[in-house]
Amino acid sequence: MHGMPPLSCLTTPNRPDFLILGVQKSATTALFDVLDSLEGFAGSSSKELHFFDNDFNYQKGNEWYLNFFNAKVGAKKFEATPSYIYMREVPGRIYNNFGSMKFIVMLRDPVKRCFSAWNMFRSFNGNRQTADYIYDTFIKNTNAGSMEALRDLLYAEEFPSFEQCVNDDLTRRQQCSSNEEPSFVRRGFYYEQILRFLEFYSLEDFLFLEQEEFGRDVAGSISRICDFLEIESDLDSGIAQKISNKGDYEDVAVDTHSQVFLKLYDLYREPNQKLFSLIGKEYPWNPSWLSL
Repeated sequence: MHGMPPLSCLTTPNRPDFLILGVQKSATTALFDVLDSLEGFAGSSSKELHFFDNDFNYQKGNEWYLNFFNAKVGAKKFEATPSYIYMREVPGRIYNNFGSMKFIVMLRDPVKRCFSAWNMFRSFNGNRQTADYIYDTFIKNTNAGSMEALRDLLYAEEFPSFEQCVNDDLTRRQQCSSNEEPSFVRRGFYYEQILRFLEFYSLEDFLFLEQEEFGRDVAGSISRICDFLEIESDLDSGIAQKISNKGDYEDVAVDTHSQVFLKLYDLYREPNQKLFSLIGKEYPWNPSWLSL
């Protein structure tokens, strides 16, 4: 049985009520913005706090973290850091700091997510000003091995192909690399990531949404969240339909990567089925969208 954190951590008035764990490139920014616009919700002053997944920030302590939350009485406070679901230390740190917690996980076809992440990083690499911002804001203070690998990728003179990035990350997985980044492929093994959380929490503490379903029915997704958190919210006040932070990538020839996509669908097939069995819902994550 895991020990409980100090009572002061459990009862502090501005602790988060729930966390959006991820996954990366799955419309977590859109979800954050929609919830933050609704009565009864209060998002953190910055969307991605990177507290539990970043040693540099974590060492600043709970007081630093809690300063990002509004102590407004009655509002459900939350933040959204998409790498929380992926980084190994996160579940234990959340539990040790705050004990009970609710989690929302926005899922996405792991193959599409992988390709989107590669395109995102490729776009960073293509703009030095953007690359400098990403490095200073998100990479500079990450753990040493991952920081160096991400920096090298971000500033690569010739950005590697999608196939090369996939193969490199598969090699890191096969070698059980201690460096969690870059993580184009490894972030897609959702089943094993959720299992790490279930060492501390129960499945009832989680709500799983899916990116494409969310895009088709934002209001229905928000209604599910309200039910999950056992609160009422005035959905008639209007819900933003805009999908925030949607990537706009140029020169992306999807068909040229079909064989890599098929390889990834084979890789993820069994883990996806385990995920579907665990959460009690199946998603149509398959290559039917490809022009083969």
